[in-house]
Amino acid sequence: MQRKDGVCFVVLSLMFILVLGSVLTVADLEGSDLQPSVMVSDPEKGQLQVANTPHTSIVIDGDANFSATALLEGWPGDGSFENPYVIDKLDIDRGGGTGHCIYISNTRVNFTISNCILTGANLSTNAGIYLENVTYSKLIGNILYNNAFIIYLKDSHSVLIKNNTCTSNSLSIKLEASNSNTVVNNNCTGNSDGIYLNNSNSSTVMNNTLNSNDNYGIYLEYSYSNTVVNNTCTSSPLYGIVLMESNSNILANNTCANNDYGIYLYFSDLNVIQWNVLDQNGGSGWCSGTGNVFDYNYWSDYSGTDANGDGFGDAPHTFPGNSDPHPLMYLPYAPDWLHLPVDQVIEYGNIFEYRLEFIATALTAPYELSVDDHVNFAVGYDDTIISRIPLPVGVYPLWVVATNIYGYATEGTFMLTVEDTTPPLITSPEDITHTQGEGYYEIAWTMSDLSTISFRVLLDGTELTSGGVTTTSVYFTMTLEDKDPGVYNYTMVAEDIWGNIAIDTVIVMVLPIPFIEVMFPWMVGGAVIVISIVVIVFFLKRRKSS
Repeated sequence: MQRKDGVCFVVLSLMFILVLGSVLTVADLEGSDLQPSVMVSDPEKGQLQVANTPHTSIVIDGDANFSATALLEGWPGDGSFENPYVIDKLDIDRGGGTGHCIYISNTRVNFTISNCILTGANLSTNAGIYLENVTYSKLIGNILYNNAFIIYLKDSHSVLIKNNTCTSNSLSIKLEASNSNTVVNNNCTGNSDGIYLNNSNSSTVMNNTLNSNDNYGIYLEYSYSNTVVNNTCTSSPLYGIVLMESNSNILANNTCANNDYGIYLYFSDLNVIQWNVLDQNGGSGWCSGTGNVFDYNYWSDYSGTDANGDGFGDAPHTFPGNSDPHPLMYLPYAPDWLHLPVDQVIEYGNIFEYRLEFIATALTAPYELSVDDHVNFAVGYDDTIISRIPLPVGVYPLWVVATNIYGYATEGTFMLTVEDTTPPLITSPEDITHTQGEGYYEIAWTMSDLSTISFRVLLDGTELTSGGVTTTSVYFTMTLEDKDPGVYNYTMVAEDIWGNIAIDTVIVMVLPIPFIEVMFPWMVGGAVIVISIVVIVFFLKRRKSS
């Protein structure tokens, strides 16, 4: 295949799986968090609750018996799609006796079994939950351990098996002759087997964790048109995923690691195996059948090169029975956060810089980071989000996406708050001391801020004048009135539009006129009068003596 054709095939494959994922969402009868396996991160696992009501085993046969049992037990619901019967928070321990913890057969009513602890059904083919000839049920959030089969569906359809925890069971979650079912977000670790489909078609097995099981993670036998995506199958002595005489299935975005074989096809035809991770298995792949397409998978034992740096090996990866023409050089996982983005706060007038951190190893695929607000923000060096300009005061919700060269993406959101907590700048004129009547004195203030400001001038706490509100810089002068002797406080209060205040006070001391200055005219006048009197007396005496 030419490189250009290969790129087209990648795009078509991504579109196909994306559309497939959208269709799968409809299959989840609960409207849950099923997502396309490409272009998104793994969905969040459900929260488990602990059962707290001991109960004997449950056996129901037929709709009428279900209705009567629900009435007797006080189970909520009426069996309709909108209001299913609910069996919730029961603790059932078979204690090794014959029979299942819960056995329901021959019903068409809607029901849910949730948050139960089911154990001890460990003889022969006993199961924690056994459904036969049943439709429209949901098995959600249960804990099942020390059973033979974990969950067994026989001739049962449109069943949702979700968020169950299964450990130390002898066999598997088994679907036999059961179609259009959804097995999603279950954790099956440390059992004999994982998930087994036998003669079961058109079902979805998605986002399950299947670790350290004795034989296999997922096994399809005589099963067609199933979708197996986003599962993790690790550390099984035999197989990660097996297709035995099973045709037209899709295996995508699964991780099979540390198994004897990663993916094993035996007399199986027309299956599509893409975007899987086959890591550190004894044999990464084995294929017997015709028309099977292996493409765009990661193989840890691939030793080829990537001269043009497009993320795909230059030569095919071959393995027994088939080959992958576009082996991946990196893991096809979405970039993973080292630290999730957190909300940020900066002071008005500053440039914003925030470095996002992702986990990076030699197998991490190169990625590009983008931010949704291209007007105010850009992506700088080393995954740093920067503002293009000093931002106005306000709140900026940001959505960032890291997309690797294979189209897998991780997204995150955070809020940037730009706030103004800085008071205006204001000069501090010197205090003034003068003598009453000495002349006129002036006080001058200069005020500035990044935001618009207003001001008030107070004399001993009483407002004299005010102004501003439409400017970021103010120069204000005032001439002091001639006042009686005393101490006066002239206070300038500058406030920006965000309520930040700066205050400066000038103390003006008015001194009284000195005593000598007040008495001097009187002293001069008195002296003149005395001298005049002396002169008059002198002349009068002379006149008298003559």
